[in-house]
Amino acid sequence: MLQIGETVLRNFVFVHLEQPADKLQLLLAMMHKLYAMITRQCCDDNPDALIHHEVCALWQAPTCKLIVLSSQLLFSARLNLAGRKSAASTESRCY
Repeated sequence: MLQIGETVLRNFVFVHLEQPADKLQLLLAMMHKLYAMITRQCCDDNPDALIHHEVCALWQAPTCKLIVLSSQLLFSARLNLAGRKSAASTESRCY
């Protein structure tokens, strides 16, 4: 089972990095930025920037799909957070 996990990490997760420690560091940095974006401590990147334009090879299709899904998840999380804040401000006005 451990070999399967190592193979997945090596071949499908951050394929541009070699060392597992580097992959973990990048994952933590990405999670930190995601949290900052959800709480509006930083703004999202411009999707039209050249850095976001890439060609996905056939074996990278699952990774590209994961990127799209994470973008959709971020959008829905932002909507949920905005809904909670507006509901909380409405409740505080009622008292």
